[in-house]
Amino acid sequence: MKTILFLFIPISILFGSACVGIKTKLDKQDLSWLTPYVAGDMLIFSSSEGLSDTSYIVEKKVYYSDYKPNGITPKYIPQIGEIVYYNSKMFNETKKESIIAVFKDVPDKPAYWIVNYYNSLFSSDKYDNQIKVDSDITINGIRYQDIWLISGSDTAWKPQKEVEYNTIPRIIYWSKSFGLIKYVTYSGIVWELKTVIHK
Repeated sequence: MKTILFLFIPISILFGSACVGIKTKLDKQDLSWLTPYVAGDMLIFSSSEGLSDTSYIVEKKVYYSDYKPNGITPKYIPQIGEIVYYNSKMFNETKKESIIAVFKDVPDKPAYWIVNYYNSLFSSDKYDNQIKVDSDITINGIRYQDIWLISGSDTAWKPQKEVEYNTIPRIIYWSKSFGLIKYVTYSGIVWELKTVIHK
């Protein structure tokens, strides 16, 4: 019996190791969330209070995560699709953020995405409400379709300072064809996409 246990332990370790480091793969549907932008695009928004704001798309990339918890290669290596931007008021070119990222953690489960704008995170995880808008929306004379209305919870990513209520989005409207087209801050200010200037 001792001999059987002795043999079983190394074999189980061997088979366990063989399942480590399997790369996941984002499919065409997953990557469709990255369709709207290319590097060099300039997004100009106007607010309900007559203000304007500009964000710049820096990079679009698809890559594999090199994250190793405790230095150990995980069972699955996630593939990530990401669009990177910086904002004219919040960041400079050395401080960049993901405006959207799509993650495939496990091969047989759906990918999930995260939209990040003005340090406000919206995820396809359960703490955000996602509603597929059935009707079209017209903004500044442009008709948008395939729209998702996404609202964060009252506690997740809530602004910590009073001034942030005027800038941090509480609700976003995301078009899979055009990207971020509208958002509403915690104080109720509405920002709408005025134009996208392509490189």
